[in-house]
Amino acid sequence: MLQFIGGLVIGGIFGVVLMCLLQINKTG
Repeated sequence: MLQFIGGLVIGGIFGVVLMCLLQINKTG
């Protein structure tokens, strides 16, 4: 259960970072 929550948090953070990088690439 703890691994699942940890993976969910890491996945969420990774997703946000990925979206930010895509936005920077679009505008830049």
